[in-house]
Amino acid sequence: MKILVLAGTEEARLLCHKLSEIKGLEVIVSLFQKILPSDYPGQIISGGFGGVDGLANYLQNERIGLLIDATHPYSSTINSNAMAASRKTGTEYIRLARKKWVAGPGDNWLEFPTLLQTCQKIPSNSRIFAALGGKNLGRDIEEIGNSLAQSRVYLRVMEHPSFQLPPNWIMLEYTPPITFEGEKALLMKYGITHILCRNSGGEISKLKLKAGAELGLDVFMLARPYNSEGDRNFKIFSTVEELLKSRFKMGNYLFDPN
Repeated sequence: MKILVLAGTEEARLLCHKLSEIKGLEVIVSLFQKILPSDYPGQIISGGFGGVDGLANYLQNERIGLLIDATHPYSSTINSNAMAASRKTGTEYIRLARKKWVAGPGDNWLEFPTLLQTCQKIPSNSRIFAALGGKNLGRDIEEIGNSLAQSRVYLRVMEHPSFQLPPNWIMLEYTPPITFEGEKALLMKYGITHILCRNSGGEISKLKLKAGAELGLDVFMLARPYNSEGDRNFKIFSTVEELLKSRFKMGNYLFDPN
């Protein structure tokens, strides 16, 4: 059976490696852009499909038997297109969606429905560590920049954004591996007073929040997007282990977050 994995997350990489070990499966990995493609086994394609119709055509032409959506929790357009393409072609569709974070003792998180609202609530003259994904800011960068004009913003990105950042913004490169000690040192180095991020879920991404909590920082967070799924007839799994056990009967698989 041919499987198309819409990837781009750490969980997707782990999933692809485990699927490549199952006899009789041919795994095709789709990345929006080729980031460290050597980390993924099997055939890799990149650049997108051209919307619902493009993805539907690919599913039919390549005779894909299973579509696994393991994209980022904020990739709502990709989620919608994948669901629509699977319905259009009758292709089995399942989603790997990490659980959102829930604040615990010692966490001071404020969550808002839009990124602009989130930014507008941050006090002026703050020093902000922003973990948002640079490509997601483009359309709203002028309004967001205006709302944070009196603050210093340190934006961490994997790829350089294609648009001009405001003059009070400094770009930081994402340099794995990410550790608790490294995140704490970064926050202290730049005198960060507030963290701006999305509720992305995942243990590695949460390290910045754990470091921030130890330093007593406030977190301003963009809430998870609402995905209208209608009469949902597909399965959602929150971990690689859960998906493999349920769909591929891999009961002996031990989840290794590293």
